[in-house]
Amino acid sequence: MAHSITPPRVGLTHAVVGMDGDVLSWHRSMRAAEQKIELEQRRFKRRHPSCNGYLPRSIISVPPTGTYIERIARYSTAWAAA
Repeated sequence: MAHSITPPRVGLTHAVVGMDGDVLSWHRSMRAAEQKIELEQRRFKRRHPSCNGYLPRSIISVPPTGTYIERIARYSTAWAAA
């Protein structure tokens, strides 16, 4: 199952994608996307200290015209450009 994602504004070239293929946020750089995931992970750990949970997130580089993304494997939670 592949679907298209397109940046909402020029300059936003990296998408943080959740386990269902939904774009959670757009960023100007790979580092900014990584920091967003790290912040989300820290908040999750703070709220649920006894949980060793993992938040499935993928970072995808997207050209200004958009791209198609698809799961990397049948039952995977990771996404990649098609």
